Parts: sequence; C-alpha cells; structure tokens
Amino acid sequence: MFLIPTQLLLHQLFLHLARTTRRHFLFPELCINSTRFTNQGTSCRQPAGSNLTARWSFLLIGMFYGKQRYDYLKPRAEEERRVEEAEKKIREEQEKIAKALVEASEDTILK
Repeated sequence: MFLIPTQLLLHQLFLHLARTTRRHFLFPELCINSTRFTNQGTSCRQPAGSNLTARWSFLLIGMFYGKQRYDYLKPRAEEERRVEEAEKKIREEQEKIAKALVEASEDTILK
C-alpha cells in the first residue's frame, strides 16, 4: 500500500490513538454488549447530561438557523432565476438577429 507522507502521518497517528486511548471513544459501536472491551477495564459510559443537552441544543439551533436562512435565500434565488430567463430570451433574440445578418451578408448576387 502506497501512502503519501501526510496520509502516512495520519495513519500512524490513528494507530497510536487506537493503541493508547480508550477504545470506546474511537469505536463506540463495539462497546455495546461486548465482552472484548469490558475485559480490558474500559467501560462504556453514557455522555454527561450537559453534553447531551448541548448536542441536542446545537442541533436544534442549527436546524432553526438553516430554515431561516433557506426562507431568506429562496425568494432571492427565484428572482435571480427569473432575471436570468429574461436575459436568456434577450440573448437568444440577439443571436438570431446576428445569425440572420451574417446569412444576409453571405447571400449576394456576386457569388
């Protein structure tokens, strides 16, 4: 397996963390009903109530902010889309006129 130096450093760091830290922080899904980790003296603990409250609070605040931001940006995007459609129609008309002028200048009696 070929790794560039930054990947190699990250890989080595991850391996070091996996060896030295409590495994239930890195692999929480393996701690549930697992005797492998409980035999090593590590126990899976629930996060503190304040941490859970903070996580859920930030999640709900983020959802509320996202909804507000979406409601703020949606009318602007619709307006921009409407303006682009109008500009596109004008541009297509100008291209038709330019193409017609080119064709008219090519059609001469001298050919």
